[in-house]
Amino acid sequence: MLRDEVNVTVGKNKGLNEDIIIRFVSAAYFELVEWWLKEGIPYPPRVMAE
Repeated sequence: MLRDEVNVTVGKNKGLNEDIIIRFVSAAYFELVEWWLKEGIPYPPRVMAE
């Protein structure tokens, strides 16, 4: 899923380690969902998905 969205051959990720980028982005997603739940779901899922 996330691996399909990361392209390390062009753009801002060119030449970077794909595994590190995936771990970084995954951690950010997890932290965001954790915050969202702890705050009592202040935004609807549709907004979060965008």
